[in-house]
Amino acid sequence: MLTIKSNRTIALIAFASSILALIIPFFLRTQSESIITVLSLSLTAIGTVLTAATFIIALLLYDRFSLDKRILDEQTEIVLQLVNFLKGRLFDASSGGYHYLIRPSISRLRQFNVTPNYSTDSKKSILINPNDYELFSSLLTPLMRSYWMPTEIKNKMAFFEFHGYSKLEPFLSDLSFTDFVCLNFGTKVEAEWQLAAPEMTLGDFAESLISLVEELEKWIKNRSSIPLELRLWESN
Repeated sequence: MLTIKSNRTIALIAFASSILALIIPFFLRTQSESIITVLSLSLTAIGTVLTAATFIIALLLYDRFSLDKRILDEQTEIVLQLVNFLKGRLFDASSGGYHYLIRPSISRLRQFNVTPNYSTDSKKSILINPNDYELFSSLLTPLMRSYWMPTEIKNKMAFFEFHGYSKLEPFLSDLSFTDFVCLNFGTKVEAEWQLAAPEMTLGDFAESLISLVEELEKWIKNRSSIPLELRLWESN
């Protein structure tokens, strides 16, 4: 890859070679050769040196930008796979008989703030169904762990990672089941609800999803001149 240091080195070599190309013909000049002839030969030699230096730089730049393009192509592919994975996905959250249909839409997620129960439910910790979550995670993890996933997007996906679960019995002695929010990731499998670890509230989940969608929109916008409305709330 062409670096600033190697760029300076090539420039210095080209400059030194040009000086030599200018001077040497005068040392090799015979008595029959005029100054104009020797000067013309010197200028031709300088032109040859500069052409060679330009060719070398062009080769190095081609190698660099060829690699950059490949990396960007791979990153774009994995980001678009994530967009397709999220598009139309529905997270079903419920507490005390109230259901929140959570879609990856910034405007719709923010509409929850005017929902009567949300100010209370947003502060409740999430319960997850381990079987449901593990099926969801098995689809998401290959995207999240991809070598090509841009770091800024990968960091925004971290909220999807739960490292464990714990049964509710110790908590229900002081709290009722409705003091939590049951979050379904879309598989509807049968299993008992358990407390997610690390603990996360419904509000944290919604805000993290907003942050991820914003990062996806920003990343795509910064790398494409073609306006693209993701419309992630729409089903495929």
